[in-house]
Amino acid sequence: MNNRSTNNDLKDKIKQSFPYNPYDIQLEFSLNLYESLNVKKLCIFESPTGTGKSLSLICGAFNWFKDNQENYDLIKGFKERRDKILLGEVNIDSKKEESNSLPAWLTNINDINRSIFYEKIQIQKNKLAQKAKSLKEFQMFRKEKMKIRYEEYKKNIIKQQKNNEQDKKEHQDEDEQYYVNWKEEQGGDAEIDIESMIEDYKKSKSQIRQNNEQDENDNENTTIKIIYASRTHSQIKQFVQEILKTKFKDMRVITLGSRQNLCLKFDEQSKQSLQQIDDYCQKAIGINKTDKSVPRCEYFTNLKLLQDDIDYLFLHNIHTLDQMRSESLNNQVCPYYLSKRSVIDAEVICVPYVTLLDENMRINSNIDITNSIILFDESHNILESLSGINSVEVTYKRIFQAFVQLLTYYDKFCRRLNPKNALFIQNIKNLCLDLLKFIKAEIDLNASIKSEQDYVKINNIQLLLKLNMDRIDFFQIKKFTQETRLGQKIHFFSQSPKYVPSQIPPQVNKSLKDINIQELLKNSPYMVVENVMNFLWKMQDSISKSEKYSIIIKNISKIEESSIQLMCLDVIEPLYKVIQESACVVLAGGTMEPLSEFELLINQVGKNNFKHFSCGHIIDEENCSVFCVSTLVEQSDKPLIFNYQNKKDDQLFQNSIDIIHQLAQTIPDGLVIFVQSYTFLEKLKSILLENQNLLQQIQQYKKIYMDDKDNSNNTILEKYQKEINKEKEIGSKKNGAILISVIGGRLSEGINFSDQLARCVVVFGMPYSNIKSAELIEKMNHYDSISKKNNFSFSGNDYYENLCMKSVNQAIGRSIRHKDDYSVILLIDQRFSQEKNINRLSSWIKKRVKPAHSFESTKKNIKIFFEKKQQHKI
Repeated sequence: MNNRSTNNDLKDKIKQSFPYNPYDIQLEFSLNLYESLNVKKLCIFESPTGTGKSLSLICGAFNWFKDNQENYDLIKGFKERRDKILLGEVNIDSKKEESNSLPAWLTNINDINRSIFYEKIQIQKNKLAQKAKSLKEFQMFRKEKMKIRYEEYKKNIIKQQKNNEQDKKEHQDEDEQYYVNWKEEQGGDAEIDIESMIEDYKKSKSQIRQNNEQDENDNENTTIKIIYASRTHSQIKQFVQEILKTKFKDMRVITLGSRQNLCLKFDEQSKQSLQQIDDYCQKAIGINKTDKSVPRCEYFTNLKLLQDDIDYLFLHNIHTLDQMRSESLNNQVCPYYLSKRSVIDAEVICVPYVTLLDENMRINSNIDITNSIILFDESHNILESLSGINSVEVTYKRIFQAFVQLLTYYDKFCRRLNPKNALFIQNIKNLCLDLLKFIKAEIDLNASIKSEQDYVKINNIQLLLKLNMDRIDFFQIKKFTQETRLGQKIHFFSQSPKYVPSQIPPQVNKSLKDINIQELLKNSPYMVVENVMNFLWKMQDSISKSEKYSIIIKNISKIEESSIQLMCLDVIEPLYKVIQESACVVLAGGTMEPLSEFELLINQVGKNNFKHFSCGHIIDEENCSVFCVSTLVEQSDKPLIFNYQNKKDDQLFQNSIDIIHQLAQTIPDGLVIFVQSYTFLEKLKSILLENQNLLQQIQQYKKIYMDDKDNSNNTILEKYQKEINKEKEIGSKKNGAILISVIGGRLSEGINFSDQLARCVVVFGMPYSNIKSAELIEKMNHYDSISKKNNFSFSGNDYYENLCMKSVNQAIGRSIRHKDDYSVILLIDQRFSQEKNINRLSSWIKKRVKPAHSFESTKKNIKIFFEKKQQHKI
């Protein structure tokens, strides 16, 4: 009875945290999430697109967070119990009842350590409360203080400008900024941070940060944080806006973005690449005191001057990235570096996948995942994302450009470099040359045996020996390049107006014969030396884990277009590491099934530590019908199969256009069509352009908009939406529009086609990946290998099938966005009706699938569907 009462109280509390009366499935989702965070390490939660998944995540996880951060009674109880145990007044076994009320990850800490843990939380909370209290006072006199600080800043800038002018008068060597002078005991190049410029000023600043130093340097993270990760910034922005609708809008939330998102020196519409902005920033904040090619950044300087008074700027209210830019501009401080500082005091951190999953980026962003709750949203492709993040690829062209840049740099500075620095640069240059020779030799060998494959698999030990990496001090070279920022300096050197590439030595030309050297010599806007070094470091690290990585040379038909790739095959290990360090990891998505690809991860975590939750859709049964279409007409002996063997079957494409023509007359409003590839799309387009009469007949009913690789998809979508929303002309047959896109492309994921934008979604063919792809072959072989080794039921073919059906699920799931929405879904290919493929559909779609029929009979059912909807409106 007591448990039931407690459960009802929790249910009521979660229900009240929604901004509206939640759907039953939302409440069930949030309640299950709350309870799972107490006892599980890994959770996979599914909620179909359009069912309010973001709010369900917020209301479940944030309620849990509040309860676990503010449980002062438990803290007090732990202190009392600790004293009684130490005095022998209580049997230590009697703590079982107490531990039942705690999350599993806390119950493993003994009583004394647990009390210390909570005492630290209390101390930290008191300090944060003090900060919050002083925030109001800060708001009152901030303008006056900033005026004083700004005057101080201007003095520094004037002084700096005078120094710059003096430097010019003295004809300082412009090449000084590119020169490296590294000594191991020095720990780095002769560089300063801008803080040294204002050191005297900082001594007179507030003592608050000094008082907190001991806690900030404490290695043990005693605070719980929620870390929300999604694939794109637009998804993160939507999540932040959902928080603002709830009672949790007073929480300290920070969003992390790149310099491209936040830098005030560049307009948001700037065409500058991320690397160009990063390059500019590193110069502008004074990483190298000898580089005066750009003026110092006033926003960064101001942030250093105002740091104690400005730290809470992003935390007193919830901000999107746009609002962070605006607020920072008003206060004349750098939003990029301020957001990284804000991570320490934030309760909720919102980041893109790559920032969280890449360990180096995570550390650079000040993110500590210890004891944190991590929410991965839109995580149906998280394993693919992990593979991309942990893999590295470098083109033959960039390796050659890196070699030339290193050669030119060495020729320019060799007389000034100390012997050790010169040796290291020579070593890196030789590694590039050996890598070029190795790739060419492998491609030539493959050509001599007339292999049909367009890639070569490389043994990583063999490559290590060929590059003589076992004969050089790799650790020291890596340390040298990182501490001197060699890759960046050589890049800046190569971009300078005076840069003239050195002549390629004759012996190098000879070893690379039959290659278009002039084509490769074109200078690159990218940090090619850094790119090559990253590949080499990653390859060195992978040597001890050779079964988890694969090295391949791709596009070998033309060496100038070839590349070498270190591919991460075991994506479970990096994700498992995150799970181990954090309190709990939640993988949430609209479609997470089948779970077979997570089987190995679940086994590692332990089934007792795993929770799977899946809910149905909020729409009524009659609001969505799914049809598998196998033939064009009844009793036809020619099935509709859009596979590789039929790619030149003109009749099959003509049948597709006939179906589109008939649907244009039958479907009201928007008709969204997904095809399996751009090749398929181009074929459809060419047939329609050749048959203008047929095109005009279709466009009498609906105007056609097609996906285009070269144009902005946003423009296409805007035109499509405008056409649908246009008022219907009296007497006109025209009703809505047709949007034809490639499945797996930008228009098939992340864009919602609600209401009249998609009254029908059609998928032509099964979007299988290219079976001859080097990456796909290696991954399939990897899954086959671990399947046999670990008695793992997920094979390479399962991986191949899943890739296809996940794309289908993502595409068709965008059509239903709310309870009263309705749509028809057509899966046109005989293979869709196979049981194995139906079982890979999302649960809510699977139960609505009708038996396979011809398009002829399906069209009759579609008419009945929309007639009922029309009657319901009346």
